[in-house]
Amino acid sequence: MLYRLGAPFAAVLVAAVLLMPSVAHAEKVVTEDPAGDVQQADLAIEGPLEFVPAPDDASTDIVRTVAAYGATRLSVTVHFRDLLNTSFHQTHVKVVTPRGSYLLGAGRRPGSRVEAALMRGGYREVECRGLRAKFDGGTDTMSFSVPASCLDDARWVRLGVGAIGVVEPEEGVEPETFPVFADDGHRDGAIRDNLAQGPRIHRG
Repeated sequence: MLYRLGAPFAAVLVAAVLLMPSVAHAEKVVTEDPAGDVQQADLAIEGPLEFVPAPDDASTDIVRTVAAYGATRLSVTVHFRDLLNTSFHQTHVKVVTPRGSYLLGAGRRPGSRVEAALMRGGYREVECRGLRAKFDGGTDTMSFSVPASCLDDARWVRLGVGAIGVVEPEEGVEPETFPVFADDGHRDGAIRDNLAQGPRIHRG
């Protein structure tokens, strides 16, 4: 099921992936994101989404991203303040390369398996047999691993990271409000049309 977020995050995908051991000498980048900077909007309201601060939401709150780009794989681990298993959760990684961009998406509902996808340009799904994902409530992480071959063997990448959480209503119940929570892993308390990007990570 896809959720409407309008322009923010460019697209909301249901998807996922798993962190694999990094190749030796892979360049690694660690990005810290402030805790308590989650934003909230109401999906029940018609028109563009309006976000307001939601500092108490911990399961969507990105606090750190660790990325490594080895000779054969790109691995990304997104750390959350408290990755609770109580709502529909999506994590997105925008991968910008010299030849274009991709969107990794990982999503799951409580008690269900992670679903994963890799999209070229954010909209066209790419077949990538080596794509993996892992949701780990014990370590509060969502982890991704994608073969470099699925990224056109790009010599470098830049990453944007975002998370979305939705508390779904009971079946058959029409809620007065339908809250959605979002966090940009490279911005402090702001949701914009596109995910902010980190520095280049060169293939090692």
